Amino acid sequence: MLSLQSHARVPPATPRRARRIQAALVLTVAAAAVGCPVRVIPLRAERPPLPAAGQALEVIPSLAGAADPMPVRFTDIAFGDVAVTTARLIAAAAAPWAARHARERPGGWQMLLEIVRSDAEVREGRLTVEIEARVTVRATAGQMHIGQTRGYCRQSDDLGGGDGSPVVNRCLERMSRDLAGWLEGLNP
Repeated sequence: MLSLQSHARVPPATPRRARRIQAALVLTVAAAAVGCPVRVIPLRAERPPLPAAGQALEVIPSLAGAADPMPVRFTDIAFGDVAVTTARLIAAAAAPWAARHARERPGGWQMLLEIVRSDAEVREGRLTVEIEARVTVRATAGQMHIGQTRGYCRQSDDLGGGDGSPVVNRCLERMSRDLAGWLEGLNP
């Protein structure tokens, strides 16, 4: 009787190991795409810049598993500045909340914005974008935890001969409005 059991122990996935696997995958895909230049389309938020440190609400963007630039499957394009654009849109959408509650928290707040997943593809002339984020709000003074949630958006629309950036921006604007609404329920 033949036994196919393996006695090798597979180590659990650690964040470092996961990043290595992700980096190896990206390098493999990049190596396969040599000769196919990718055109990066920078996203531009039609909103004011991020507030400087020390103002009522500081949004701190980072990547935690998502790609930035975000490649678009089945094309030779990618959208750049996804994290920064998301942060700018959220800061603008949340500014009224921060202004209303400024006296309650004189040091202001920090919003940690981690883009955990970004996905885009074009099929039959239609761009579909999906972006997910983890959001943590804390008081700047004392780093007291205020709340945590997830942001999500999915938007799909015809390219219509354009570069697709309006579709991505609509997705990010919707997520920004949803997160600003979530802030309304927090005890600042």
